[in-house]
Amino acid sequence: MSRLSAWSLALRLAARDLRGTGSSFIVLLAALTLGVAIIAAVGILNRGVGTALSRDARVLLGGDVELEQANAPIAEADLARIVPPGAELGRVVETSTLATSASERSLAVSLKAVDGLYPLVGAVRLDPPLPLAEALRDRGAVVEPALLARLGMAVGDRVRVGEVMVRIAATLVREPDRVGGLFSLGPRMIVADATLEAARILQPGALARYEYRLALPEGIDAPGFVAELAQRFPDAGWRARSPRDVQPQVTRFTDRLATFLTLAGLTALLTGGLGIALTIETHLARRTATIATLKCLGASGAQVFRIYLGQVLLLAAAGTALGLVLGLLLPLLTRLLPEGTLPVAPDPGLYPMPLLLAAAAGLVTTFVFALWPLAIAREISPAGLFRALVAPPRRWPRRSCLALLAVAVLILAGIAIISVPQPGIGAWFVLTVAAAALLLWGLTRLILLGARRFGHKGGFALRLALANLHRPGSSSPRVIVGLGAGVTLLVAVAALAANLRREIADSLPTRAPALYLIDIQAPQRDTLAAILAEVPGARLEQLLPSLRARVVRIKGRPVEQVPIGSEVAWTVRRDRGLTYAATMPEGSELVAGAWWPADYAGPPLVSIDEEIARGYGVGIGDSLGFNVLGRLIEARIANIRREVDWSGGRLDFLFILDPATLQGAPHSFVASAGLPATEEPGLLDLLARRLPNVTPISLREIVARATELLARIELAVMAVAGVTLSGGVLALAGGILAARQRQRYETVVLKVLGARRAVLLRAFLVEYLVIGAAAAAVGGLLGSLAAWVVVDRVMHLPFSPAPFPLAGVLLLTVAAVLAVGAVSLWRLIGLPAAPVLREA
Repeated sequence: MSRLSAWSLALRLAARDLRGTGSSFIVLLAALTLGVAIIAAVGILNRGVGTALSRDARVLLGGDVELEQANAPIAEADLARIVPPGAELGRVVETSTLATSASERSLAVSLKAVDGLYPLVGAVRLDPPLPLAEALRDRGAVVEPALLARLGMAVGDRVRVGEVMVRIAATLVREPDRVGGLFSLGPRMIVADATLEAARILQPGALARYEYRLALPEGIDAPGFVAELAQRFPDAGWRARSPRDVQPQVTRFTDRLATFLTLAGLTALLTGGLGIALTIETHLARRTATIATLKCLGASGAQVFRIYLGQVLLLAAAGTALGLVLGLLLPLLTRLLPEGTLPVAPDPGLYPMPLLLAAAAGLVTTFVFALWPLAIAREISPAGLFRALVAPPRRWPRRSCLALLAVAVLILAGIAIISVPQPGIGAWFVLTVAAAALLLWGLTRLILLGARRFGHKGGFALRLALANLHRPGSSSPRVIVGLGAGVTLLVAVAALAANLRREIADSLPTRAPALYLIDIQAPQRDTLAAILAEVPGARLEQLLPSLRARVVRIKGRPVEQVPIGSEVAWTVRRDRGLTYAATMPEGSELVAGAWWPADYAGPPLVSIDEEIARGYGVGIGDSLGFNVLGRLIEARIANIRREVDWSGGRLDFLFILDPATLQGAPHSFVASAGLPATEEPGLLDLLARRLPNVTPISLREIVARATELLARIELAVMAVAGVTLSGGVLALAGGILAARQRQRYETVVLKVLGARRAVLLRAFLVEYLVIGAAAAAVGGLLGSLAAWVVVDRVMHLPFSPAPFPLAGVLLLTVAAVLAVGAVSLWRLIGLPAAPVLREA
């Protein structure tokens, strides 16, 4: 018989044998559907975001090319050299300021001033619907609804911005060139450029971003034009971007989210895979007589293997198909999310690659976890199969099956790596899963050794429970590993969230200032001191000069030509703050070099943070080039400070120059102030009236927003961890199904020997209690260890045990195991003895 006809016969027999046994494979179908659906849905969403970005990148950028410069506008002479003939030029200025209502309530807003051409591409949607130019006429403004809610205002009311009163003409429904999901300081307000000029909030050195959007004439390629500008103006203080540059900015966010969710789906699939293996063991145990009869009639082990592998593949195809259908439906739920929740609205569509990867993950996972029990059944003799109930077989598969299993595991690892948007993280996931599996299995073996050692102690119920943990053929080890994996994630998330909440709520407010103040002009320092003196309990904690600059050269080479560490790559993407100081700032510590003399007046010197030094690959004596307000400053590195600790809330800068270098450069000051929470509204009102150009940033509000964001992230991560735990529950269900036949036999034997129903129920519940406690102990230990590594080693924060969340997760785990066990045992202990003994 040819191999093709052998498989055809095996599949026909497999399909016939499946009749009437569909309910036995609920665990297998549920585990596959859950994991495949998550992987498919996340892949489709991420591909949809990428497609939408490719389509709408020009709208998100605001034109074909965007030029951006901080602190000062690009000189008209430079613009004349940059803008090609026939191109349209739109101008936008973004800054932050205070908006004050008629009732003297003040709120920091993200202010955007536009010219008459805005938007060059796309459209602004307002409520009520009207053209943007009409809404901004006569010092009108459009605002996000959050501003009205927080100031208690309505459309038509007036609000003071700087030195002018503006009329709120409409609320902002959609801003075409704003990417959703990213942080901004306060609600958005859009005004005309003439209104911004009249408000007089842009003083010299004020923090502002000047953006110039170009609509290029036909025949000019935007990416090529941007590359040409980089060659013509390598040290320019402005940055040019094309629509091609928008996609990486957004996909950095979406790829990380998709990577996390995809790995969660893979974890759920792998954890549920133990349930798949136990389900297949259960099915083979129920087919013991059939398999033994086939072998007695001359069927070879290979034929039996093909029949039941065919069954598994048919079921895997069904579960994968269900998962793919669910994965196609889940992305539709994103339409229910508020606008702006995602960076861009995903483009709906049918994307084959995410579906293929999800299907491959489901099928290969099923094959990996099914191969071992199928290979064992292939090798057992008919006599061994008939004795399997009382003497479970204990042998290894043949070498060819082990080699096939190794290849399947490698294929699954490859799928895990290529199915996530960040393959490097996928590779670390594979290594982490392997290490975690070894740790889980090792801890489980220790528990089983303890059960064997102390199995003769205690009452009847405890002795029976401990014996069932380590008896030959017991499914308890795999159940503990599966449940332990889910508990590990839940405990890690709970402990991590508890430490972050404690750090934000308890530690930060005691050592950080209440307000940060930006855009303070030099002549306004005395006025600020006088205002703070009028507010009870207010104090000025820091006052530092502040400039914006762009790193354009490292060791004399343009930054584009220098390999920069990923941890500091953000420092060269946009303008960064720098300051000057005659003496080393309080709290700083040098790790290399020496500070310059207080009266230093030589060539430019700079002090940098040690993380910057590592990421840039520079040391003492190397040079960094900064573009400061259009002027190139090449500064030699004089010293390297210990990495900046931002957790204390102190104002600090990555780059500090000597004072002589920046003498005469227009700049502003930033300050930090402490005051009681009850006095904060009064101080904001005084600042709005007497220093309208100064923007206060409330740390209490930032903490509140961070706490709210943390709560949302914690809820989402808990939900994903719960999905993973559900894989462990499926493993538990598979274990219960696998143990059902053995428990039926034990129950009847014990009843024949005189055991009462209550004694039997107590004995088996103690077994599940021990399983739940073992899984909780393993997961609690590994989860706490994982949380400690993240908090202490990665975040460099003090780690504190979280006893209450930990106890809650562990008690929930034990209760869930007991509940599932009680439901499965309720009918079991009432079985009559004679039919079961005849079946055995």
